[in-house]
Amino acid sequence: MGGKDGLVHVSEMRNERVEKVTDVVSEGMDVKVKVLEIDPRGKVRLSMRVVDQETGEELEDTRPPREKSERSDRGPRREGGGGGRGEGRGDRGPRRDGGGRGEGRGDRGPRQERSEGGNNGGGDPDHVPAFLKD
Repeated sequence: MGGKDGLVHVSEMRNERVEKVTDVVSEGMDVKVKVLEIDPRGKVRLSMRVVDQETGEELEDTRPPREKSERSDRGPRREGGGGGRGEGRGDRGPRRDGGGRGEGRGDRGPRQERSEGGNNGGGDPDHVPAFLKD
């Protein structure tokens, strides 16, 4: 395709489940693919599972077509992401202290509830940074 790159999703490598990509391919390996789609941004989706890797002949697609899901039927998205592998922390990965919500809080100890009527953190009221005292 004139030096154009494309991606083969792990689900498009074989008709059966693939645990590890390296079970099927290795870096630098030549494979035969079929172009499934080129999206409006130019992203190329490829499939290995519908091409005979020996002959290059196109194979019949035996999987039923996937229905396109609309996000609207899943309800509104929560603020802050919430859940998933990163536990709502964007794409930074899991916490180093091993903790999720409320557990493994490092050496800070348990979370203290905020008192009503003020935002001094529940600590000593005389503990005010020097730049705020003036």
